[in-house]
Amino acid sequence: MPKSEDLLLEYRQDGRKTWAVRFYLDGLVEEFSDSKMEYKRGKFTTHPIPLAWRVLTHLSPTELEKVVAALRRSDFLSLPEKLGDSTRVMDGTLSTWTVILDGQQKVVRATGAEATHYPAIKLLREMVQEVTADAFNREADEEKLRKKDARSSKKKTV
Repeated sequence: MPKSEDLLLEYRQDGRKTWAVRFYLDGLVEEFSDSKMEYKRGKFTTHPIPLAWRVLTHLSPTELEKVVAALRRSDFLSLPEKLGDSTRVMDGTLSTWTVILDGQQKVVRATGAEATHYPAIKLLREMVQEVTADAFNREADEEKLRKKDARSSKKKTV
């Protein structure tokens, strides 16, 4: 289990459903969720599981650099600690971003839909989706290669 000082980014949503993702300096990505999504035979299916932190993926050095570059490009460290107007939001979602970058830590809480319109938050949300999708695709390709190599090795020994 990574230590908190190894944390690079945590994005957490609290509302009707709680979900979070953590990116660590070694490339590990964990998810805090109560469901697991699988893609089989061209369909996504969701399965309920106990709410807990689980390993989601592991970023390559290139994918991890994309995260760091997006954090620097976003100018996240200059954002105010609170975004959005919580007095105008009923049954809204609270998003909490924690970033530890270049020796500085910043926590930003965003409430309501207008909070997602800040360019830095939009950039980071898109980056989280893009880089995890890239990692999933890379891992799927690596798994296909392993299976193909295993089949080839098996045929050679027969």
